[in-house]
Amino acid sequence: MDSTGRLLKYDAKTKQVTVLFRNLSLAAGVAVDEEEKFVMVTEFTANRTRKITLQGGGSVIATIQPTPDNIKRTRLNKFWLAAARVDPRIDSGLLRINGNGTVLETVNLERWYGNKSVFEVQEFGTKLYIVSRLEDFIGVLLKH
Repeated sequence: MDSTGRLLKYDAKTKQVTVLFRNLSLAAGVAVDEEEKFVMVTEFTANRTRKITLQGGGSVIATIQPTPDNIKRTRLNKFWLAAARVDPRIDSGLLRINGNGTVLETVNLERWYGNKSVFEVQEFGTKLYIVSRLEDFIGVLLKH
């Protein structure tokens, strides 16, 4: 497994680049928290999500099945994970987690996507917009 990925921080004033974290395994998604204190990074091949502080240092906060792909922050500082599948027996879906990796909500997408990988979810207003590279449509789901 390739774990040569890095999370970099660029300071526009000083034009300096700082390595915040090394040894990431195919970092598929990155989302900064609302207060800009930490970053959530999904690692596709390692099947995990990391919480990395912007001062450096990080910890694995979630190892989730199916494999996490992209991650997006919501208005309430929660995060939606697009859960790409790697096992044909696992349905595609979405997970909403908090900054500690606790799963707050799951959305099963089998009805629309079967067991095809879902790569992105974006929350806007009362809707979730869902994308799979394996389909020719964008899913729109009303939130409860």
